[in-house]
Amino acid sequence: MPADTPDAWEHRVHGDDAGLAFACRFLPLPLEQPLADAQDAWLGRIDPRWSTVTGDAR
Repeated sequence: MPADTPDAWEHRVHGDDAGLAFACRFLPLPLEQPLADAQDAWLGRIDPRWSTVTGDAR
């Protein structure tokens, strides 16, 4: 990632959902907690090292 890339930013939606704003940020992988709605479920399929870390023994 380039040095001038921000760690966090806000995305404002245009079009049909104009007015919505999302707070975005980069997180290191593997994640320590799952993302909302299991959005991280397939990360381990891309690279097994990216599977979300849980309290379970793996």
